Amino acid sequence: MIRVLIADDHYLVRQSLKTLLAITDDIEVIGEAEDGREAVELTRQLAPDVVVMDVIMPHLSGIQATEQISNLGVTTRVVALSIHSDKVLVEQSLQHGACGYLLKNLVAQELPWAIRAINRGETYFSPPVAEMLM
Repeated sequence: MIRVLIADDHYLVRQSLKTLLAITDDIEVIGEAEDGREAVELTRQLAPDVVVMDVIMPHLSGIQATEQISNLGVTTRVVALSIHSDKVLVEQSLQHGACGYLLKNLVAQELPWAIRAINRGETYFSPPVAEMLM
């Protein structure tokens, strides 16, 4: 079972992602964070396999939280989640430890695949992001 933490400042997004993942047999949502600080703390406490991290959140951005999680010395891997496909945000996310980047408008089709790939040690990018990076 892949243990997942969802970090997004919008309650509706978190609930939607949880509902989407509830229909999978191999992914379990073990926690939710509404900002970057809480995402880091819950990662420290729960040691999820994968964190689905919104890039832009209050108090501590998803990019900053990803960097802090990368420095915790845990095996948790982070996939960035955003409505923005801006190259600078994608590159910053990757430079600070994200293993992939998903666009929110494509998340319904991609999220389970992305989580599985990230958990296997691979990277995953929404197709428009992958094209942009090439």
